[in-house]
Amino acid sequence: MITQNLIVRSRSRIPAATLDGTLTLNGQAFDAGAVNAQINTSGAGKGLAIVNTQDSDYGAYLEWYNLSASPAVNDRVTMMSFWGEDSNSDKTEYGSFLCRIENVTHTTECGYMEWYNAVNGALNLAMTLSSAGLLSVDAAGAGTGLPSLFDEYDDAIVLKDGIQHHNRELLSDIGVMERKGNGYMLRIQPMLNLLAGGIYQNRQLIEDKFAQLEERIKLALPQGA
Repeated sequence: MITQNLIVRSRSRIPAATLDGTLTLNGQAFDAGAVNAQINTSGAGKGLAIVNTQDSDYGAYLEWYNLSASPAVNDRVTMMSFWGEDSNSDKTEYGSFLCRIENVTHTTECGYMEWYNAVNGALNLAMTLSSAGLLSVDAAGAGTGLPSLFDEYDDAIVLKDGIQHHNRELLSDIGVMERKGNGYMLRIQPMLNLLAGGIYQNRQLIEDKFAQLEERIKLALPQGA
């Protein structure tokens, strides 16, 4: 336990101390004031563990609560931010995850999620999830221009080989899939482009065939018919 002769009075400071047992808060709170509370760890992959010690199927629970006298749509309820160092040893934010208010009206409250990733030194809104479950991802996949289409391929044949014949290597080579340890990840935006390309390629092929057929019919008909 903390040294028993350590008496904490209002506005007093606790000197450096090492716990030798469990500290029970009994509903009290740590107040960090206007700065961050920080937990240091010297072990790789070690940090903060929240353990449910009761026999329960509910599990441990972590809550973020934003106290606001005037909550409004798009207010940030909570945010998780992920930091590391760059090649210049500067502290850098590499990504974040947050929840915003979508509807603040009592009894019909709604929230939505946003995911940000660092792209070329700035955070890019990479993905959102609405209260209704509508998932949206950055159309470009990198925060800039749209990914390349696949006009140099016959998209319908590529789709048949890649999907029906399970040719994952083909889809990986053109950037629709991404190799991982023992399998593949599907890249949504390039796959949508491949599907869209197959549609407009087939539309163009149909129009060309109709034009050829009309020309042949005209040539086959008697003059003036």
